[in-house]
Amino acid sequence: MTLHNPALGVGLHIADVQVYNAAAPVAWTDLDLSAVVGTGRPALVMLKVKIATNGSDIGFRRKGDTDDFFFTVGANGSQGASMVSGVDVATWYTVFVCTDINGVIQICADAAEATLIDVMAWLA
Repeated sequence: MTLHNPALGVGLHIADVQVYNAAAPVAWTDLDLSAVVGTGRPALVMLKVKIATNGSDIGFRRKGDTDDFFFTVGANGSQGASMVSGVDVATWYTVFVCTDINGVIQICADAAEATLIDVMAWLA
């Protein structure tokens, strides 16, 4: 579903598309969302994330950003370039992160835990 404001050239897009199902990378790694969110301008993306182990840290940032933004699975809160909410490994977390103009974000974790990431919505 898409809600579009032609005057602003901005639309809210609702989806449920899996974009990652593997062990989380332990160094900042590109995750290309362009097949879902497109290219040509940044997008604010809402992801849902599930990671296998409480206490694991995972981070999300726009490609090109050099700051480290992490959250710990099992902890609520928001940090820097991503905003996270959730309670434990049995729960999907929601994350807001901006892409670069090519639809790319970066992810990094402290351990190579099984991780699922879906795009739920984006604004672009």
